[in-house]
Amino acid sequence: MINLMMRKDEDVKDRIPMNADDETIFNVFDNGILLCKLIMQVDEECIDVRAINRKEGLNKYEIMENLKMGIAAAAAQGVRMIGIVPKSFIEKT
Repeated sequence: MINLMMRKDEDVKDRIPMNADDETIFNVFDNGILLCKLIMQVDEECIDVRAINRKEGLNKYEIMENLKMGIAAAAAQGVRMIGIVPKSFIEKT
């Protein structure tokens, strides 16, 4: 479903399609861009797209900003993310 929804998004084209049957799913979310974009599929105004760090070669602070923004937006949409923090995505746990 994610592959279908995000297939035309230029910001995540290097991460889609992903294979949900292996560890690919852990890698596609590690910079926070896909997480933010996916949450925006639920409510396109929940994140200002200009706030997402989308350049190549993001540093760890930019990645953390993206992940925090995506997690906060998911929580605001009612997604329960118990025990999920930015470090979970970075460490792929």
